Amino acid sequence: MSTTRRKGQQTQTSPTPSSGNVAYIDFDSWAGAVKRQMLDALRKRGTR
Repeated sequence: MSTTRRKGQQTQTSPTPSSGNVAYIDFDSWAGAVKRQMLDALRKRGTR
């Protein structure tokens, strides 16, 4: 039982860092896109 638990923990710890990295990159790009969209919207509003 303890071996299974240990194995499960190891498997869970492995994908966490990689997926975390991907999430961070996605969040950064997403935040950048949102900022661009907001700036564009503000510019359009100002011009209009």
